[in-house]
Amino acid sequence: MGWESFTREKAAELFDFVGITKYITRDNATQEQREAILEKFIKYRAKEKLGLMRRFKKDRTLTVEQVEEVLRSEYNDGNVSQLFFMAEDFFNEKRPKDIYDEYATLETLQSKITDKQDFYNWFWEKIE
Repeated sequence: MGWESFTREKAAELFDFVGITKYITRDNATQEQREAILEKFIKYRAKEKLGLMRRFKKDRTLTVEQVEEVLRSEYNDGNVSQLFFMAEDFFNEKRPKDIYDEYATLETLQSKITDKQDFYNWFWEKIE
């Protein structure tokens, strides 16, 4: 898990869902808070993975709760620590541009390229 998996928008959504703010850090989070964050993270990921797990296990009746049980055996406090490290970067107001948002960059590029053939001509000229 790292920034390559999240746009800033998705990271903000995740932190909001699990309850991580710039004031709840790895240095001051209680064990109860860490456990609650882990449980919410499992719920967040289970919703994301439900369709994939149904296809992988070839079981369309698989429920979110069953996926959560699988994830409980895979996720632990180390995942919470990773979330806190990501949050420290995310909430660091002095370095907001250090976090590369691949999808935002891609969307910006795609909105600027209105003539694909013209782009390809320019691109191949640069490569040659």
